Amino acid sequence: MREPVLPSGIPEPLNRELLAWAAGFFDGEGSTIARSDRRRPNYYQLELSVPQRGPDGIPEVLVKFQRAMLGMGTISLRNKGEMYKWVTRGRVASQIGLALMWPWLGPVKRVQAQIAVDRIADQYQRLRSRKPRYDPTLIAHEDSDGTDDSCLARAWAAGFLDGEGYFGNPRQHVRKDGSIALRVRASATQHGEVGVPADVLMRMHKILGGRIERHGQPDDFKWVVEGSLNVRRVLEEVRPWLGHIKVAQGENALAAAAAIRIRGDSERCVRGHLYDGVRVKADGTVRQTCSACARITERERRMRTGSKPRRVRSPSGDPSRVYAYS
Repeated sequence: MREPVLPSGIPEPLNRELLAWAAGFFDGEGSTIARSDRRRPNYYQLELSVPQRGPDGIPEVLVKFQRAMLGMGTISLRNKGEMYKWVTRGRVASQIGLALMWPWLGPVKRVQAQIAVDRIADQYQRLRSRKPRYDPTLIAHEDSDGTDDSCLARAWAAGFLDGEGYFGNPRQHVRKDGSIALRVRASATQHGEVGVPADVLMRMHKILGGRIERHGQPDDFKWVVEGSLNVRRVLEEVRPWLGHIKVAQGENALAAAAAIRIRGDSERCVRGHLYDGVRVKADGTVRQTCSACARITERERRMRTGSKPRRVRSPSGDPSRVYAYS
């Protein structure tokens, strides 16, 4: 696959971390097409675009992406809703955009771009060659602090999460003390081939760990990280490049999962029972025993296995002793 080449006159230095982030964002949300024009049959125009929802106005990630593209393109509201779209058209600007992202762009977007570029090239072989009408004004990047491979990989992952990522609390369960426990998750979905996860998900797994699981259709997969410690680690690794909205989503999910709940103390267990025994081991470890909780656990086990309730002679005042009485 041919790699696009940047033309002369590109302002230096290029911020490679910003470009790696932009490539990840484009891998998640972007597209390259040879756009047709009804007014000009058999004529196509190269177009790059990235949509993003913005209920409070132009999304900051689109502004950041435009900055990565050296100021090229326009951001506009689509259909009077909440969806905004960054777009650049034409051979010159679109090929500059592709060349800027190419070192970090995933294979699916590369193939998509190459198909569109080839169609445009074939068109100009058939038509009379002319000088491009549009010469974009380019705005230089601000320099970046670090450009090692690890930083660039995490910058790409942050861009992909800004485009396709999710931070939230998808599941809940009731704890022993009756409070609600929320599971915290970071994830991103992408279609691949039937039975084969998309390359970008494998790349996320390599950079940030986690797991990949099937999600819906046979070609639909999801990269997943679960648990407060793991999600916190992911959030901190990509925080320098991640957009404010995703950072806030991550922090809110972690805060919800860490909500205060009743815990046991030195005298009572998590259910509020007084301990029946406290033993200090030789290594200093304290072991506390709650007979009431042990009975509850045993009763649940007997119910799961289908065993009959234990029979006792006389009722007990202990509410944890719920047995069949003879």
